[in-house]
Amino acid sequence: MVIVKSKLINIIFLNLFVVFYSSCLGQNIHINSIPKCGTHLLGKCLNILTSKKHKTPGISWNNVSMMGNNIVILNRQSMFSHTHSPYTNDFVHIIKKSNIVCFFIYRDPRDHVVSWVYYANMRPIDSAITAMILSNSQVSGWPYVPAKPNINTIFRSYVPWIEEMNVCTVKYENLIGPRGGGNRDAQLKEIEKIAHYLGITLDNFQKKSIALQLDDFILEEEPCYKMTAGFVADNLFGNTSTFRTGKIGSWKSHFKEHHKKLFKDIAGQLLVDLGYEKDLNW
Repeated sequence: MVIVKSKLINIIFLNLFVVFYSSCLGQNIHINSIPKCGTHLLGKCLNILTSKKHKTPGISWNNVSMMGNNIVILNRQSMFSHTHSPYTNDFVHIIKKSNIVCFFIYRDPRDHVVSWVYYANMRPIDSAITAMILSNSQVSGWPYVPAKPNINTIFRSYVPWIEEMNVCTVKYENLIGPRGGGNRDAQLKEIEKIAHYLGITLDNFQKKSIALQLDDFILEEEPCYKMTAGFVADNLFGNTSTFRTGKIGSWKSHFKEHHKKLFKDIAGQLLVDLGYEKDLNW
């Protein structure tokens, strides 16, 4: 008999893995997020868990009904995408009507400000941070965005998503993990929560070493991975299209005292409501 060791068998078992999780592959997965709050981080997590591709750029939410159709069509092609839509009853209705498995991700608004300043290449940094706190002109005119989009009114238009029962809310600081300044245990719990919402039981499928006898050949599988929260976490950080540093608390090395004062005046209570601060003494 001939013993054949081949990485091809790993591919076969990867396909079996996909079949095993066919229930999630048939779902209409979608991400909604506040811009610069971890959209692509969450997209990478969903890609690892489901093998579906995160299609970018995101899709338009001007026409909510059309948006729902686009989400379904993309998922039929083994893809998913994202929107940056503030909370609307129409969007919630589409989520229910089209059976969309929707995720919402947010982060500390101060880190959102810094991330957007770098993403938009706004300079000088000092005045750009001030401008972003006072009024984000880049989102003016977006559907459902407030007429005067300062940092408080922008985030407030998204906040209801956090408590919306028809979405799975993900906190950036929990998902990013130790390499981004987060906590490993919190990261694993967040990944498990995401997997559970998809109907995936992590650690329930393991590729074990086996031998398949086919006529005069024995195809022996090389050791392979098993899908765990740890596996997802180890492959999650960085290497996405808009990735810069991914660090939690980046605002601390960018905000000066006048930025802090301005932020407290405009959105101090927002930080308390979101659980990022206990009071205004920061």
